[in-house]
Amino acid sequence: MRARNQIIIAGLAACLFLASTAQAEVVPTPSDEATIDKIMDATTAQLKAGKSRAAVDAFFNGNALMASKASDLAMLSAQIDAAAVVVGPISNCNLVEQHNRGVLVIQRLYHCQHTNSVTRWLVAFVKTTKGWQGQSIFFDDKVTDGLSE
Repeated sequence: MRARNQIIIAGLAACLFLASTAQAEVVPTPSDEATIDKIMDATTAQLKAGKSRAAVDAFFNGNALMASKASDLAMLSAQIDAAAVVVGPISNCNLVEQHNRGVLVIQRLYHCQHTNSVTRWLVAFVKTTKGWQGQSIFFDDKVTDGLSE
């Protein structure tokens, strides 16, 4: 009976260990971070220069799915241009929050400073067999909301 109890306790300990390690956040490698930073640096540089279409192209560069959605990309560029008329050009963007969704998806929240306001930019990146690429980009004026709101 004592040996059976020891086996049960050892089994429970192993289950608790596995459960605790499974819940640990997956952290991107420095190479992953550098690749994503490079995509965002190119995107924000174009936004700061007032080149919305070039910014959209820089963000979605290499994304075959988005390459087939020319009208969606044009609409996003037009929305960025329309916002710039109201809030002014972007002068600065800061990373506020990042969520790692396993090893293949990373979401980021940026706050971008304009002449007349600050905007919230939600972006997602996916790691395909060809590497990291921009998957989605969204912006609004809800700067007090986080990624999950």
